[in-house]
Amino acid sequence: MEAAANFYIGCKATPKQFAELEWEPFLDKWTTVPRRFIKSYAMPKDRQPYQDLKRLNQRRNALLHMKENITKHRKMIKGKRVGNYTEQDEHEFVKRCRTLTERLIEHLAKFDHSGDLVNLGIVTGFASVYRDAMRKLPEIKKSFGIEP
Repeated sequence: MEAAANFYIGCKATPKQFAELEWEPFLDKWTTVPRRFIKSYAMPKDRQPYQDLKRLNQRRNALLHMKENITKHRKMIKGKRVGNYTEQDEHEFVKRCRTLTERLIEHLAKFDHSGDLVNLGIVTGFASVYRDAMRKLPEIKKSFGIEP
């Protein structure tokens, strides 16, 4: 999703702008950065796809900045917990994440009617085909007698 956002920004921005914008926080690349190029752009925070984007960002930050339970001077210090979701809700969330990049691009397309989104769609489509091919690679190698 961040690669798709960076690709889009790269299509819209000057090299100097891109050098600045590529360091914007992940969430901002989908929520506020597009407004620099399309003044009417908006992503309502109380609806999809923002809700899933925010939740995924929380999971990303929890993984990257994990805090373990540690002891200091024999006193337990708890790590930070993220979210309080049921197992079923987590399962549904993970399934929705499979289509989140496409849903974000669809949302962006409501505002940006330029050819830049065609290029972005091609890149994400290629990524999907590549991902499927890599999943099938062991089976393909086996059919040709190549050890996986």
